[in-house]
Amino acid sequence: MSRKSIGAIVALLVGSSVFVSACSSASSSTPPVQEVVVQAGDLTFEPSEIRVKVGQPVRVILRNGGTLLHDFSSDDAKVAAMKSAGAEHAAHDANSSKPNLHVAAEAGKSATLEFTPTQAGTYAFYCSVEGHSEAGMKGTLIVSP
Repeated sequence: MSRKSIGAIVALLVGSSVFVSACSSASSSTPPVQEVVVQAGDLTFEPSEIRVKVGQPVRVILRNGGTLLHDFSSDDAKVAAMKSAGAEHAAHDANSSKPNLHVAAEAGKSATLEFTPTQAGTYAFYCSVEGHSEAGMKGTLIVSP
Protein backbone atom coordinates (compact mmCIF):
# COMPACT_ATOMS: atom_id res chain seq x y z
CA MET A 1 0.00 0.00 0.00
CA SER A 2 1.36 3.41 -0.89
CA ARG A 3 2.02 6.19 1.57
CA LYS A 4 -0.67 8.27 -0.14
CA SER A 5 -3.29 5.51 0.37
CA ILE A 6 -2.40 5.11 4.04
CA GLY A 7 -2.69 8.87 4.55
CA ALA A 8 -6.14 8.88 2.91
CA ILE A 9 -7.31 5.98 5.11
CA VAL A 10 -6.04 7.71 8.28
CA ALA A 11 -7.77 10.96 7.28
CA LEU A 12 -11.01 9.07 6.63
CA LEU A 13 -10.84 7.30 10.01
CA VAL A 14 -10.11 10.52 11.91
CA GLY A 15 -12.92 12.35 10.13
CA SER A 16 -15.35 9.50 10.87
CA SER A 17 -14.37 9.50 14.56
CA VAL A 18 -15.00 13.23 14.84
CA PHE A 19 -18.37 12.89 13.09
CA VAL A 20 -19.52 9.97 15.28
CA SER A 21 -18.34 11.79 18.42
CA ALA A 22 -20.22 14.95 17.44
CA CYS A 23 -23.40 13.01 16.69
CA SER A 24 -23.33 11.10 19.97
CA SER A 25 -22.67 14.31 21.94
CA ALA A 26 -25.64 16.04 20.33
CA SER A 27 -28.03 13.17 20.98
CA SER A 28 -26.94 12.66 24.60
CA SER A 29 -27.39 16.35 25.47
CA THR A 30 -31.03 16.45 24.34
CA PRO A 31 -33.33 14.27 26.43
CA PRO A 32 -35.89 12.24 24.48
CA VAL A 33 -39.45 13.52 24.21
CA GLN A 34 -41.88 11.80 26.56
CA GLU A 35 -45.13 11.26 24.69
CA VAL A 36 -48.37 10.95 26.66
CA VAL A 37 -51.73 10.17 25.06
CA VAL A 38 -54.65 11.60 27.01
CA GLN A 39 -58.12 10.37 26.07
CA ALA A 40 -60.79 13.01 26.67
CA GLY A 41 -64.29 11.66 27.00
CA ASP A 42 -67.34 13.61 27.95
CA LEU A 43 -66.24 14.85 31.38
CA THR A 44 -63.29 12.45 31.86
CA PHE A 45 -59.53 12.30 31.23
CA GLU A 46 -57.71 8.99 30.90
CA PRO A 47 -55.17 8.89 32.41
CA SER A 48 -56.05 11.41 35.07
CA GLU A 49 -52.48 11.31 36.44
CA ILE A 50 -49.43 12.09 34.28
CA ARG A 51 -45.82 11.71 35.49
CA VAL A 52 -42.97 13.58 33.77
CA LYS A 53 -39.48 14.86 34.64
CA VAL A 54 -37.98 18.34 34.92
CA GLY A 55 -36.07 19.25 31.77
CA GLN A 56 -37.49 16.41 29.65
CA PRO A 57 -39.61 17.61 26.72
CA VAL A 58 -43.20 16.36 26.86
CA ARG A 59 -45.71 15.88 24.05
CA VAL A 60 -49.33 15.49 25.16
CA ILE A 61 -51.62 14.15 22.47
CA LEU A 62 -55.19 14.99 23.44
CA ARG A 63 -57.61 12.61 21.73
CA ASN A 64 -61.18 13.78 22.09
CA GLY A 65 -63.48 10.77 21.91
CA GLY A 66 -66.39 12.76 23.32
CA THR A 67 -69.23 14.57 21.62
CA LEU A 68 -68.19 18.03 22.85
CA LEU A 69 -65.12 20.24 22.47
CA HIS A 70 -62.63 19.56 25.29
CA ASP A 71 -59.28 21.01 26.24
CA PHE A 72 -56.26 20.27 28.41
CA SER A 73 -55.30 23.25 30.60
CA SER A 74 -53.13 23.98 33.63
CA ASP A 75 -52.81 27.30 35.43
CA ASP A 76 -49.88 26.54 37.70
CA ALA A 77 -47.56 24.13 35.82
CA LYS A 78 -44.05 25.58 35.53
CA VAL A 79 -43.04 25.07 31.90
CA ALA A 80 -40.93 26.50 29.11
CA ALA A 81 -41.25 26.40 25.34
CA MET A 82 -44.95 25.60 25.09
CA LYS A 83 -46.24 24.86 21.59
CA SER A 84 -49.74 23.67 20.70
CA ALA A 85 -51.65 22.59 17.62
CA GLY A 86 -55.37 22.08 17.97
CA ALA A 87 -58.78 23.68 17.76
CA GLU A 88 -59.19 27.43 18.03
CA HIS A 89 -60.56 27.88 21.50
CA ALA A 90 -59.99 30.36 24.29
CA ALA A 91 -60.00 28.92 27.80
CA HIS A 92 -63.14 30.28 29.36
CA ASP A 93 -63.63 28.54 32.69
CA ALA A 94 -64.39 31.01 35.46
CA ASN A 95 -61.38 29.57 37.35
CA SER A 96 -58.88 30.51 34.66
CA SER A 97 -58.03 33.70 32.85
CA LYS A 98 -54.98 32.43 30.93
CA PRO A 99 -53.61 28.93 31.58
CA ASN A 100 -49.87 28.18 31.39
CA LEU A 101 -50.72 25.06 29.38
CA HIS A 102 -53.63 24.90 26.95
CA VAL A 103 -54.70 22.94 23.90
CA ALA A 104 -58.20 22.14 22.64
CA ALA A 105 -59.63 19.39 20.43
CA GLU A 106 -63.00 19.30 18.70
CA ALA A 107 -65.18 16.21 19.17
CA GLY A 108 -63.60 13.22 17.40
CA LYS A 109 -60.32 15.09 16.74
CA SER A 110 -56.84 15.19 18.28
CA ALA A 111 -54.59 18.06 19.35
CA THR A 112 -50.94 18.24 20.39
CA LEU A 113 -49.30 20.19 23.21
CA GLU A 114 -45.51 20.31 23.65
CA PHE A 115 -43.70 21.75 26.66
CA THR A 116 -40.71 21.26 28.93
CA PRO A 117 -41.32 21.21 32.70
CA THR A 118 -38.98 23.58 34.55
CA GLN A 119 -39.85 22.90 38.20
CA ALA A 120 -40.71 19.77 40.17
CA GLY A 121 -44.13 19.70 41.81
CA THR A 122 -47.71 18.54 41.58
CA TYR A 123 -49.94 20.57 39.29
CA ALA A 124 -53.63 20.36 38.41
CA PHE A 125 -54.85 20.05 34.84
CA TYR A 126 -58.48 20.37 33.76
CA CYS A 127 -60.88 21.06 30.91
CA SER A 128 -61.61 24.78 30.87
CA VAL A 129 -64.90 24.47 28.97
CA GLU A 130 -67.51 25.93 31.30
CA GLY A 131 -68.74 23.41 33.84
CA HIS A 132 -66.45 20.55 32.75
CA SER A 133 -63.84 20.71 35.54
CA GLU A 134 -66.60 21.17 38.11
CA ALA A 135 -68.16 17.95 36.77
CA GLY A 136 -64.89 16.09 37.38
CA MET A 137 -62.88 16.61 34.18
CA LYS A 138 -59.53 17.17 35.87
CA GLY A 139 -56.29 15.44 36.69
CA THR A 140 -52.81 15.75 38.14
CA LEU A 141 -49.48 16.46 36.43
CA ILE A 142 -46.63 15.21 38.63
CA VAL A 143 -43.19 16.58 37.73
CA SER A 144 -40.25 14.84 39.39
CA PRO A 145 -36.68 16.19 39.59
